Amino acid sequence: MPRTALLLLVLLSACAGLVPIDPAALRDPGDLTSGVAPLPSREYMEYSGTWNGIPAGEAVISYERRGDLFLSRARIGTIGLVSLLYGVTLVAEAESMASDLVSRRWAYETDGADPDKRIVVRFAPKTGKVIAVIRQNGEVERITLDAPGALDPLGLVIAIRRSSLQTGQSFVTDLFTERNIYVASTLVMGRERIRVPTGRYDTVLVRTDILRKSDGATPARARGIGIYFTDDEFRIPVRIDVDTNIGRVRLALSRYERGWPEVSSGRGTRAD
Repeated sequence: MPRTALLLLVLLSACAGLVPIDPAALRDPGDLTSGVAPLPSREYMEYSGTWNGIPAGEAVISYERRGDLFLSRARIGTIGLVSLLYGVTLVAEAESMASDLVSRRWAYETDGADPDKRIVVRFAPKTGKVIAVIRQNGEVERITLDAPGALDPLGLVIAIRRSSLQTGQSFVTDLFTERNIYVASTLVMGRERIRVPTGRYDTVLVRTDILRKSDGATPARARGIGIYFTDDEFRIPVRIDVDTNIGRVRLALSRYERGWPEVSSGRGTRAD
């Protein structure tokens, strides 16, 4: 057996998945876009990533509020041995409205796994349309779907952070990433004290199960995401666990800065 295949088998056999949400627990889904909890006007976060327990990647996520807009940016890339097996870098950005948390724009591009791929998505709340333009290998694909109230992935995180985060609180909303509409079922699981590279935190664990709408309501086929937010006014995502089709990915906070200063060009830069 090739060495790479053997390594993959060992890693996958050692990977334990997140416990899925029991649909019965989603007893009183709330309106995820009604949250009003304050967030810092600017944030910068760095994460170290592991894949099934081995060092695998790095990530940077930043949020900034400009007027009635939340601007979100993320960059995630593989490192080390994982780069040799599956080298990929993903850069994403999003805009959502601070007043009602509705997504307005979502874009991302990948390099490595899907070279020269870029997706730009516009959300039209008044018409309930989602319009996506996908450019890959010199070809352009346009998709228009009906998805009133759909959120983008980074916007979904903002909306969760601005909710009250009470244990047992649940939400169900549509999510759009590239070509499909997904159902995101979110449940506030409870409080837990955890350790990450930046220290030990009292956190609120929020579990989100994501299922493609066309697959039907089959919880066993859902992909799970567990996010640990600090149990304070800032609700910093200090750890993110993701179930994927090739195992468990974990991002743990390694650096956090709040309110980095503006420079003369108007662009934000973090403070050292």
